[in-house]
Amino acid sequence: MPRLQVLAVCRHVIISQEENVPSLISIIDGFIIEAPKGKLPDPSILIPAPWEIFTSWKLEPTDEGKKYEQITRVRLPDGQYAGDMLHPLEFPPPRRSVRITIAMEGFPARPGTYTIEVGFREAGSSEATLVKDYTIDMTHREVS
Repeated sequence: MPRLQVLAVCRHVIISQEENVPSLISIIDGFIIEAPKGKLPDPSILIPAPWEIFTSWKLEPTDEGKKYEQITRVRLPDGQYAGDMLHPLEFPPPRRSVRITIAMEGFPARPGTYTIEVGFREAGSSEATLVKDYTIDMTHREVS
């Protein structure tokens, strides 16, 4: 089965043209919204903050020729899911690794801990294996 080497959430991923190497810009572990007392944002809105989910996978020798899909889920603070995002996880020979960058626009303003869950499944299967999760905290702070 494929092996997840990197799961990170950041502001932006840049891939070097010369070396084909990713750079992760501004790793994100949380957001803090500061607002005057009584003026905190409606928790149902999205704050205008672009962000990206980056994964890097390695293929195990026993999996050559198999096709997989990456499954990415965002679990909200109340335990509900925002939905599944599926991306092909393919390793055309001679490649033994693959990277996926998912661009997101906006982040929910509701306070609490959000969990990015990443897993995989064989293409066409409904059974998925969760591999790793990554948490992001949204905090509201009143200022005077």
